Amino acid sequence: MRGDTPKEIERLFADLCEQIAQTDFGSVSVSGRSRNNLKRNLKNLRYYARIYAACLKDIPELSNTVLVDYGGGCAFLSQFAKRLGIAEVIYVDTNADSVQTAMELKRVFGFGPDVFVHGDSHDLKSWCDEHKTTPDVLVSVDVIEHIYSLDTFFCDLRAVNPSMKMVFTTASNPCNDLKVRKLRNVMLSDEQGRGAEKGFYTQRRDFIRQRFPQLADNELDYWATNTRGLVFSDIEKAVSEKSPNTAIDRYNTCDPATGSWTERVLPLSEYKLLLSKYKRVLCVENGFYDTNRPQPQKAFRVLLNGIIWMFPRMGRCIAPFIILKTKY
Repeated sequence: MRGDTPKEIERLFADLCEQIAQTDFGSVSVSGRSRNNLKRNLKNLRYYARIYAACLKDIPELSNTVLVDYGGGCAFLSQFAKRLGIAEVIYVDTNADSVQTAMELKRVFGFGPDVFVHGDSHDLKSWCDEHKTTPDVLVSVDVIEHIYSLDTFFCDLRAVNPSMKMVFTTASNPCNDLKVRKLRNVMLSDEQGRGAEKGFYTQRRDFIRQRFPQLADNELDYWATNTRGLVFSDIEKAVSEKSPNTAIDRYNTCDPATGSWTERVLPLSEYKLLLSKYKRVLCVENGFYDTNRPQPQKAFRVLLNGIIWMFPRMGRCIAPFIILKTKY
């Protein structure tokens, strides 16, 4: 990477953070939800800049690199990648509002992603095939834990470029027991629902009852329980073929309408096994805490980061997120 150290990269990003912070976003034309996401990201932008630096620090030959910002959201990673000197950045997101926001921010800043793709890994593959483009690196921040089918995802990426380097961050750190317990409570809440909002279990049960009216109540309960982690089309197939989804972790759950997982927690061994199918080696790095906090919280977080850095194996058990890096 052109000889820059992570600290130099962070200083470069700090300058960009300052430029972004001084930007007047009053005239930015985005939806209300995107504006709320933008405000939240701006509030923690310096922390995200450190995360982006950790993701981008090992990229060689910046001026010849084509990078995919997968699940790019507000596209701040794309902005930072372009400022760093990446030749071409392909922004990908399944959310139309996010794509519109990213395009609007490029207009405001005067720079940003070179290409915008509204869709998922399959749409990325189609775009690359059509434009005869072979990305060198894919970076994805806080997305991999939500992807419905990782097998399909990595199959698509192999078709895009079999030797493409990939970097993922995820707050679903399976080694951090405290974090796992918190995430499982969120999963249980999504399954059960909140107030008048139907939970995923009820949504599955209602769907099965509609598609299979001949089933008794106890059968509906069985299939609603044993199709957790499936979208509606796969639920219908599972019930028709009498093939329950019994291998799933008893907490992980996804929205049956969209397939988006609730902060899915997977053991590192499961990631390694899946990636080995695509001839990939997995390297796991520990994340770090945001130290841009008032005292004494800052001092405590600096201490935690020191432990994470000095004792990697023990530190992984307290790391707020992990970085998954794959190579061919």
